[in-house]
Amino acid sequence: MSLEVPPISAGSNEGRPSDGNPSTRAEFFDFRHRTRGEIPIADIPQQIEAGHFVWIDVDCTAGIPPSLGDVLPWRSVNGLDPCEVAARCATDKGHSVSSLNRAGDLLHIVLVGGAIRPDEIVDEWLDVLLGTSFLLTVHRGPNAVIQGVRSVYVRDFETHAATPSFLVYEIWSKQIEQFFELQRRLDEEAEVVRARVRQAVDAATLDDLAQVNGRLLALRKLVVPARRVLEEMLSRKTPLISDATLTFMGHMVGMLERLLADIASNLDVLSSSLEFSLAVSAHNTNQNMNRLTVMSTLFLPLTFLCGVYGMNFEVMPEIRWQNGYVFFWVLSAVIFVLLFGLLRRARML
Repeated sequence: MSLEVPPISAGSNEGRPSDGNPSTRAEFFDFRHRTRGEIPIADIPQQIEAGHFVWIDVDCTAGIPPSLGDVLPWRSVNGLDPCEVAARCATDKGHSVSSLNRAGDLLHIVLVGGAIRPDEIVDEWLDVLLGTSFLLTVHRGPNAVIQGVRSVYVRDFETHAATPSFLVYEIWSKQIEQFFELQRRLDEEAEVVRARVRQAVDAATLDDLAQVNGRLLALRKLVVPARRVLEEMLSRKTPLISDATLTFMGHMVGMLERLLADIASNLDVLSSSLEFSLAVSAHNTNQNMNRLTVMSTLFLPLTFLCGVYGMNFEVMPEIRWQNGYVFFWVLSAVIFVLLFGLLRRARML
């Protein structure tokens, strides 16, 4: 005989905190009656037995509830038990890239996004474990994707959600929104740097250009694995995700392709800006060297004359000339004017 569990409506305040642990939140979803509500961890088996779907969200910063491993009907993912996922999170050993693992009736999705810090993009990862009757999300500290999902999932559940996989769609949607937000902010930073490069090139400008370029590459390293995971989910269908949800998720691949194209375009523009700045710097250096060469050419004959008449020989007839000093300056002026005219005619001045 099945156990009847009284449903809690979306607006009800009867849900209790999950075992008094504010970092762990459990909710049930009844898609037939369009009801949902927060429940304690101990009630999860009863809700599943009643045919409801359960979402457990764990912020492992405050530790893992000891009862978590006893209430869900899960299997291991490639030998990795979901409780081990939470335990790894608690030790702050996150993931470097997004990935996907399958094991029978369990799907393990790792989403690695990012948050911009003053000098870098910091990984913000989320473990998503999807079973036939539950969804477990594990993260460390506040997670922008989960916060975004919580801002819209109630409305979507009440209006059009037909299967539990709508939560997977919501998670992917917010992850992609995070990628686009990162790209938007980096695009603004790149535009500022490009404007500075057009005005003047100095060490600080080149350093800022290198930092923006590095952040764009870091974002690309996050987006490419996420696109690969999404493509694998679409190509290898699973009963855990409905065909309707997969259809909507198919559009996300195109969005990620456009995002990668935008990142590549920004990288190309920054590279072109750097090449332009180096070309301008090289041109200015050549101009300066040209001016110095012209000045050296003008004064080289005069330097030669000074060297000759600066020698201490006893027999130098010009020293005894009455107008020898005037002759020296007249000869120097004539040589200078002739060279100056020749250089102007050759367009070197």
